[in-house]
Amino acid sequence: MSDKLLIFALFAAIGCQSCQLAPEAPAHQIYGLVAPAQDSLGVEIDLAQFRDLSAVAQRAEAISCNDSLPKIVLRQKGVIKSIYLYSLCWEQHFGCGDGLWRRNLFSIQNGLIYKSDAAPQPLDSLQRMLAQDLANYGEDPMLSRLPRELMIHITYDSAGLDVLPSILERITEAYEQAVRSDDATANLNVQLMPPLPPLPPPPPPVRYWN
Repeated sequence: MSDKLLIFALFAAIGCQSCQLAPEAPAHQIYGLVAPAQDSLGVEIDLAQFRDLSAVAQRAEAISCNDSLPKIVLRQKGVIKSIYLYSLCWEQHFGCGDGLWRRNLFSIQNGLIYKSDAAPQPLDSLQRMLAQDLANYGEDPMLSRLPRELMIHITYDSAGLDVLPSILERITEAYEQAVRSDDATANLNVQLMPPLPPLPPPPPPVRYWN
């Protein structure tokens, strides 16, 4: 074999090896977006730029009320999750004026799930509870009426944002396991709720003098 052919074969082998080792593009999963065409309106909220849940919730509302769609992006090995956040401004701008019934609401507070008047459940029960509501279609008045109306509120009292990505990850995993693959009407609606301020201390007791 001539020197030119040997060099060509060497470069060809290196090129093929590089092609085989090229990493695959991560899968992109989208939650909370009603129409794929609206993705161009998405504005990412960088959690590193905010101090707590209240600040992120305020930023999400500001984005929504300016005709854009707030989203939080979770980046992991092999997958990117874009989670669009629901806003009350959508009722004005997107015609969602029917309101959210209590039966449609999952409230995740400090790691516990509150649903209707039932006792709070641990976060590990979310997949089971979501499956019940997504399959209900109005039959049980205590469960969600329609899959697209289901709403998840997130709030917690601890400072900082360290727990928020893990809560969102658990919600998306539970939703993926609960929703039927053939249900095109289901949608994951997530809204961030600032924690309520602590109640003021009670007034001092009134002293009566005899």
